[in-house]
Amino acid sequence: MRRRPGGFIAIRDGNQILQEYVDAFLSPAGTGSIYLASPTRVLDALGRNGYLPKDLTKINPKTGVPTVALIASTMVSLIFLAPFPAWQSLVAVISGAAVFTYMVGPVSAAVFRQTMEEVPRPIHLPGLKWIAPSAFVGASLIIYWDGWGADEKLLGIILGGVIVYLIVSAIVPTIIAKPSWQSFKSSAWIFLYLFFMLAMSYYGSGVFKAPANHRRGFSPYPWDLVVIAVGALGFYYWGVASGYRSRAATEVMKALNQSDEEII
Repeated sequence: MRRRPGGFIAIRDGNQILQEYVDAFLSPAGTGSIYLASPTRVLDALGRNGYLPKDLTKINPKTGVPTVALIASTMVSLIFLAPFPAWQSLVAVISGAAVFTYMVGPVSAAVFRQTMEEVPRPIHLPGLKWIAPSAFVGASLIIYWDGWGADEKLLGIILGGVIVYLIVSAIVPTIIAKPSWQSFKSSAWIFLYLFFMLAMSYYGSGVFKAPANHRRGFSPYPWDLVVIAVGALGFYYWGVASGYRSRAATEVMKALNQSDEEII
């Protein structure tokens, strides 16, 4: 019995279509569900902490989901899709945003070590004084490697969000908590860090798509990486030195001590 070549072609094309369907729909859908649920809880927490309106904290009694925050997260997600003409450009910005969120971790860990030494830790990370700055430098390099096309959107959105928050909190401090002078002073380093990364993305090396100087940049490779590493180290130690023990951290410590006393 002879085999028909058309059957093999159909199987081959069918597998290719199935693979493209998985790559183009199923995989992004799973990631999208995670990215939609996570910001919803973040908006809910920001509302509870006073950084966003309290309406975002309303929980649906049947599902236990913050419905208003879910709707707001969906609308903001749709708006953020507008500046991205292709999937690749969106992925570059999302990847950079994920790295940026993780980048704050090393600074926070070092600050906690300094300001909350008495807190019992079940896990003690040895070598943090070397791991934390190395991680911060590595994250800065990854953001720089994204290139100006992604960084101008990512860092521009972050700076724009901070500016909008400061303006709105100044206008309606009863709805959105106005930052204290101490918190503003302690976060000044990250604003300048964002401008530093924007400047390096624009004026750095043409290898990483710096648009300045006819797309050749002003900092030849690999010296641009040295500038990023040295600058990131400076901002890291500035951020650690700016850390302080907040009132919220003190309240958490009091609650933990009270719960330990009740157990005893």
